Amino acid sequence: MAELSHNCKPPRLAEGLLALLIGRSDEMLGDLSEEFLCRAAKDPRAAGYWYWQQVLRSLPYAVEHSVLLARLSCLVVCACLILVPVLIAFVAWLSNFDVFPAGVEQGMQRLVSGQIAGLLTESAIWGLFPEALRRTEDLWFLIHPPALIWSLLSVAAAYLYYRRKASSAGGFALMALMLVFMPYVVGKLYIFLNAPPAKQVGPLLAFVLLHICYSVPPLAYMAVKRLRHSVRYRHG
Repeated sequence: MAELSHNCKPPRLAEGLLALLIGRSDEMLGDLSEEFLCRAAKDPRAAGYWYWQQVLRSLPYAVEHSVLLARLSCLVVCACLILVPVLIAFVAWLSNFDVFPAGVEQGMQRLVSGQIAGLLTESAIWGLFPEALRRTEDLWFLIHPPALIWSLLSVAAAYLYYRRKASSAGGFALMALMLVFMPYVVGKLYIFLNAPPAKQVGPLLAFVLLHICYSVPPLAYMAVKRLRHSVRYRHG
């Protein structure tokens, strides 16, 4: 019976899932494996069911403290840094544009309806960004007090969460993404429900776009620092 329990191993799929999330060096895997061997000496099938139960119960903890998911989340946050120069160029173009370039169908209607993501996929608009930046005589168009205040509040909220010892890298990255894109989602919903005139849409779009530009760099910096701390803690 001792030889049977020695050769018996935890369910591969369950063990692999947990190892993927928390890493094979985590103590939880070792503890579960030892308990599994003790139970397998009496009833291997019941031990397998027990192991699956423990893995499923541990999923919330594993997801929250997963280094893999934290790295993916931080990668998404840092990838948002690419948006900053693009959005700055887009705002510069909006500050100076007269008409939409040829080939951009329903450009003004899409702009007024808040379809920023769709407009940024138009290569004709990208082609106008260098000229828009050259025509910009000052950088005052980047100063938007309401967006700046909201961004400072967002960064402050993220910093308070960052300072919590129990906060995880993945949880912080998800919070950062929510803080960055929540105004965009709310703005889109407001435009969809109220269909405001173009004069009201312009300031709203400026608020949304400049908030992303303001908030992404500090939030990405904190997300990377939190990830590094988590990796050192897990393997240190």
